[in-house]
Amino acid sequence: MGSRSMTRVEEQELKRVFAMLCSFSEKHKVSSKLVPLKVRRERIYNHKKKPEDLIVFDLNGKAMKEEDIDEELITLESEIAGLESQMGQVEEEASDRITIKDLQECLKKLGKVTTKKEVEDMVWEVDENLDGEVDWDEFDLTFQRNIADTTGLEPSQLFTLIQFLVYDRDER
Repeated sequence: MGSRSMTRVEEQELKRVFAMLCSFSEKHKVSSKLVPLKVRRERIYNHKKKPEDLIVFDLNGKAMKEEDIDEELITLESEIAGLESQMGQVEEEASDRITIKDLQECLKKLGKVTTKKEVEDMVWEVDENLDGEVDWDEFDLTFQRNIADTTGLEPSQLFTLIQFLVYDRDER
């Protein structure tokens, strides 16, 4: 196995991806509620800037009155604040391990259909301490082994996901 040291940027990105994947399923639950509310709020903000250029519709497809828009904005702000607080709590309590559920949820979000067994195998390939999860040392080790691998024999399922996420900064 050849040896290549990781650059500082690679290490930063690896840490970002690891942090993103830790407790991913819990963070994704909150995020899937938060993002549409933020999109709706942004639409209302844009309407407020130029009401003549952008009409805001209610759930029934009817144009909303300004007072109804103002009311909805107040509700949105409150809901968003609550979910952002919840997200902060989830991130604060996030584990320092990546579970099978986290990987499965991430892959699902990325549009990759996998079975639980496939994700279990992905974890098993790199799970040095056999606890059924991926900790930082195992995550880092699989990356190091794969960037240095000249044989093509190193288990690379998780590495492939890591590589994708390193370049997918907007996490879509």
